[in-house]
Amino acid sequence: MKINKIDCYTPSGKYIFYTLSGSLYILNITDKKITLRRKPKNEDFSLRRDTLEIEVLDFIKPIEVGKRAALLLEPLGKGKSTIRFTTRVLKIEEF
Repeated sequence: MKINKIDCYTPSGKYIFYTLSGSLYILNITDKKITLRRKPKNEDFSLRRDTLEIEVLDFIKPIEVGKRAALLLEPLGKGKSTIRFTTRVLKIEEF
């Protein structure tokens, strides 16, 4: 199923979205938490903890086709959290 936007009101489920950089993200939304896993198209542009599930704490900017997303993630190093910005989202689907 094609979807145009994922935000804090999106129902539980598993979603996949693709970005302009060629990365593929898998988002798993449950009643208890939201997790994200990124699979980069090019390993030269990998980020910390790619391919591992990372907890999403909040949607700073929703995941929306045609726009960049910004997600507040669990800490990936020192600090209380990490912000992950994506390139422009090309497509969102239910997984």
